[in-house]
Amino acid sequence: MQTHRAGMTNYLFTIGLGVEEAPERWTAICAIYGRLARGLDRLGHSSSFLVNPKAFDQRALQAFDAVPGDHGTLREMIGRHRMDAGFVWGGRIAADRETVGILREYGVRPIFSELGWFPQKGTIYFDDTGTNSEIGKLVSKKLPLWRQLQFSIKRKAMCKKIYGRALHVGSESGVAKRVFVPLQDEMDTNITLDSPFSTMDQMVGFLSRRYPGCQFVVRHHPKALPAFVDSYPNVEIQSAKTNLYISMLDFDAVVGINSTVLSEAALLGHPVFCFGDGIASRFGLAKGLEPDNPPESLEIMPETAEIRDALAYLIQYKQLDQKRLSSPGYLKKSYLNELLDL
Repeated sequence: MQTHRAGMTNYLFTIGLGVEEAPERWTAICAIYGRLARGLDRLGHSSSFLVNPKAFDQRALQAFDAVPGDHGTLREMIGRHRMDAGFVWGGRIAADRETVGILREYGVRPIFSELGWFPQKGTIYFDDTGTNSEIGKLVSKKLPLWRQLQFSIKRKAMCKKIYGRALHVGSESGVAKRVFVPLQDEMDTNITLDSPFSTMDQMVGFLSRRYPGCQFVVRHHPKALPAFVDSYPNVEIQSAKTNLYISMLDFDAVVGINSTVLSEAALLGHPVFCFGDGIASRFGLAKGLEPDNPPESLEIMPETAEIRDALAYLIQYKQLDQKRLSSPGYLKKSYLNELLDL
């Protein structure tokens, strides 16, 4: 354990502490946090790691003060050594809640992180409140005209580069008749914590019965077992071989439970409706649907300036490039400079 120097901040990176179900899924976080730790070290700060033994990546962490352990180890570590802030990936499952509780008990400020959105791979965001539906809601100011033009150009380029298609421009007002429904993994925290439906079949059944005049095309989540949703008269299944993003051009709207796909649909210019709380709803990218008080029809509207401003905030400010986290200059120019008091 490194000693404290004047002006130095001590950061503790926790990875998968107390996770019992498939903790090896957290292994990749070692390399992501390792890049950030390298950047913080170059700014004169100290970084330590405490990792679930089954998620410990020796190669990624060999340059750091890193040990395997659990919540008991965490108490011992922060009881003996001063820690100013502790990083927690996700922060929403029970094991993470315990980690956060211990950090706060010892006066250590938790910093939450999760994958970004556009795209998820290679991006990350940080927040001192939480992730997904618990993310801090910052009200983005209206962009000046030149920034609006700059983002418009960047947005079109992202659609081509990341998703292989053009931006969908100018949805007219009307009623959605053909609707795309991307399904979620039922074990995802967006479902277990923030959804009015516990299963995908419940959601699709609700949509089918409530809007019999709509044709719904559902797509199973790639990591989840197929839900039994093909028995409804106005529902069909989209093949996993179909290009997800290009196929959206065939629909009037996208409906689902808060997920990255809904945010991506908004970026691509499509009208989006959502059940539950999450990034898409908190930042106004999607129109919320309440099962207890559903609208008569799925009314679509042209994209608003507020949606464009929210997308610009998430892309140009909130999500960061994982590969650049080791750069002191990049960290100082990002919101981490203020969040971490660099």
